[in-house]
Amino acid sequence: MKKKIITWSIALLAILLTLLLYFFYIYDWGNAKSDVHKTKTELSSKTNTSKGKKINEIPSEIKGIFKSEPVDFKTSEILFTIEGMKKTVGKFKDFEILYTKQEDQLGKLEVTIKVASIYTANSLRDKHIKGENFFNIATYPEITFNSTSITISDTSYLAKGELNFLGVKSEISIPFNFAGLGKGENTTQEERLIFEGKFDFDRVQLGMKEEDDVGNIAHVSFYTELVR
Repeated sequence: MKKKIITWSIALLAILLTLLLYFFYIYDWGNAKSDVHKTKTELSSKTNTSKGKKINEIPSEIKGIFKSEPVDFKTSEILFTIEGMKKTVGKFKDFEILYTKQEDQLGKLEVTIKVASIYTANSLRDKHIKGENFFNIATYPEITFNSTSITISDTSYLAKGELNFLGVKSEISIPFNFAGLGKGENTTQEERLIFEGKFDFDRVQLGMKEEDDVGNIAHVSFYTELVR
């Protein structure tokens, strides 16, 4: 009798675990989606990379300080994807990108992200990843990047500089492209510098705790329209 009870208990536990796993995989945990409105770009002059690839040339005559608009304008976005038992796609709703350029220079990029603005379309997950095991926003409210140089690499532009992430300062290189110049849709028709790119980094090497069901590599993509 005891053996039958044990056998039935094990079978019931196995069924419950199977149902939980099934629910985990079919349940839509939510993911952030891109909602940026991309401005039509004008034709740009081309320049060659070291490998002969043609890319849009940042106009040498452009100078000044250009910055991103508030996210509500839907003209800039920073998205990230982390693989795991369930893929997570998130974005930040509060950040600023500055591009400073003098004539005949490729300029400088500065990025400041308010980490509390993280959004993954799941409030429980958002609360969890703001905690100590992940972004730890109470201690590290901002992520910053400041370029020390911008050059033309084999396939794109390359911004080299310092990333400050969870209090860890690291030298990283971010590839990006100049999508072109555009005109705003409002009455001022202000000129826009449009950049986009993507890069990967190891979140654990930069101070996050490793977890079995969460991937270590974060895939980041960005698009931004900068105005004076």
